[in-house]
Amino acid sequence: MYHGGKTQEQREAAVDGFKNRKYDILIATDLASRGLDVEGVKMVVNFDAPKNIQDFIHRTGRTGRAGKKGLAVTFLTSNNEDLFYDLKEFLVKNNQEVPQELAMHPAAKVKPGSIPDNVPRRKQILYIQ
Repeated sequence: MYHGGKTQEQREAAVDGFKNRKYDILIATDLASRGLDVEGVKMVVNFDAPKNIQDFIHRTGRTGRAGKKGLAVTFLTSNNEDLFYDLKEFLVKNNQEVPQELAMHPAAKVKPGSIPDNVPRRKQILYIQ
C-alpha cells in the first residue's frame, strides 16, 4: 500500500517492490497520482473516482505510456456527477469508447456550473450560438 499514513521509507519500499515485480499490484491513494513513474503499468483501477478531470488524467496516465497500450477502469457513482461532462469530453477528444451509461447521463450533457442551481430545469431555456 502507498498512502500518506505510511512513512516515506514504507512508501518507497512499496514502490520499489512493485517496480521490481515483487508485487503484482500496488494499491495507492491520490498521493501516487502525480510524480510516480513505473514503467510497464498495464492497468489502473480507480475505485474512488477523482474529483476533477486533471486528477483523472494524472491517475490514468500511469498506464499506456510512451505509445504503449493500457487500460484504465474507473468506478463512477452519482457522487461523481461533477466529473461526468469533462470525462465524456476527454474520452471523445482522445478517441476512446464512451460507455453508454456515461454518454446518456444528464450530468454528462451540460458542464457543471453552466446552469445556475436556482433555475428550475424544466422552465429553463438554454441558448447556444
